Amino acid sequence: MSEEILKEISAKMDILNKLLIHGAIKEKNITEATVFLNEIGLSAAEIAKFFNVKTNVITARLSNAKKKAK
Repeated sequence: MSEEILKEISAKMDILNKLLIHGAIKEKNITEATVFLNEIGLSAAEIAKFFNVKTNVITARLSNAKKKAK
C-alpha cells in the first residue's frame, strides 16, 4: 500500500476511535472518563489529546482520583 493510503486509513481509524470513546464516556464526568480511559490502556498523552488539554492536566486528574480512592 502506498504511504498516502495508509495515512487515509489511519485518519479514518482515528475518527472511529474517537466515536467509540465518546460513546463509552458520555455518561461519565470528566474525572471518571479520564480514569476509565487510563484503565483501558490509553496513556496520559493520548487522553490529553482526546480532551484537547495538556498532559499534566490528565496526570493531575489521575493523581487526584487515586488519592480520593484511598
